[in-house]
Amino acid sequence: MMQSFFQNTYSRLFLILLTMGSFSLGMTEYSMIGFSDEMSADLQLSSQQTSQVMSAYALGVLIGAPLLAILGSKLNRHTLLAYLLFWCASANFLTSFAESYEQLRLLRVFNGFPHGIYFSTAALLIYEVFPKHKRASYIGVMFSGIGMALIMAVPFNTWVGEVQGWRYMYRFMALVDLLILVLLHNLSPALPLQHQRSLRMGLLSFKNPVVWWILLIGACVISGKVSVLTYAEHIALDLAHLHESQFPLIILCVGLGMASGSLVGGKLASIHLHRTLLAAICWVIAVMVMVQLCGPHMRPACMWLFTCWEQLRYLSQPYKY
Repeated sequence: MMQSFFQNTYSRLFLILLTMGSFSLGMTEYSMIGFSDEMSADLQLSSQQTSQVMSAYALGVLIGAPLLAILGSKLNRHTLLAYLLFWCASANFLTSFAESYEQLRLLRVFNGFPHGIYFSTAALLIYEVFPKHKRASYIGVMFSGIGMALIMAVPFNTWVGEVQGWRYMYRFMALVDLLILVLLHNLSPALPLQHQRSLRMGLLSFKNPVVWWILLIGACVISGKVSVLTYAEHIALDLAHLHESQFPLIILCVGLGMASGSLVGGKLASIHLHRTLLAAICWVIAVMVMVQLCGPHMRPACMWLFTCWEQLRYLSQPYKY
C-alpha cells in the first residue's frame, strides 16, 4: 500500500511538472499581450509590426513541429522534453536582447519551434505512464497550463513590464523554463526508447483521408482561436465599447475558457471519445452563430463569448492525440 501511495504521488507530481511546462509555453506565447505597448515604444514598432511580431510565433510552431519531430525521433521522450525546455529558455533569454523589429520577429519564430512537439510529446508520455481510463483526463489537465498562464502570468507580465521593463520579463521566463527543465529531467520516468517509424512511413500516412480530415478540423479551430485573439482588443474596445481598464478581464475570460475547456474536455473524452468530439464541433458552430447574433449587443455578451470560444477550442485538445 505504501509503495502504491508513493507511485501515485510520483505520478501526480510528474503530471504537475508537465502542466508547468505547458504553463511556461503559454507564458511565452501570450507574453506580448501584457507588455506589447512597452515593447513597441522601446523598439519604435508600428501597430502593424507589433501584430506581425505576435503572429510570428505561429510560424515558428508550423515550421518547428515537423522539423523537431524528425530531429528528436531518436531520443527518449523525457530527454526530448528537456531539450525542448532548454530551447524555450534560450529563446526567451535571447529575446530579451532584441534591438530591432527584424531581430524580434526572428526570435519570436525561434520561440515557437518547440510548442507543437512539446504538447504531442507530453501527451504521449501521459499515454504511456498513466492507466487507460485516466489518459484523456490527464492530458486535459496538462493542457490547462496554457489557460492558467493567461489567468496568472499575463497580469504578472503586465506589472513586471511596467515596473522593470519587458526585457526583465523574458529573462524571468527563461529562469522558469530552466527550473521546470531540471525538475522534469530528474523526475520523469526512465522509459525505454520507443520504436520510431521512418520518415518515409510517416509521409505515407498522408495517403489516409482521415489524417487530412483531422488536420482540417484542427486548422479551422486553431485559425479561429488566432483570429479572435488577434482582434480581441478591437472587439472589446471598438465593438463592445468597453473601457481599456476592462480589457484584462477579457484576457482573464480567455484563460478561464482555456483551463475549463481542457479539464472538461478531458473528463468527457475519458467517458465517451466520439460524442465529446461531436459536441465540441457543435459548440464551435453555436459560438460562431452567437457572435453574429450578439453583434448589436456586444457589450453584455463580450466576456461570455470569449470564455466560450476558448472553451470550445480546448474542449477538443485532449483527444487530438
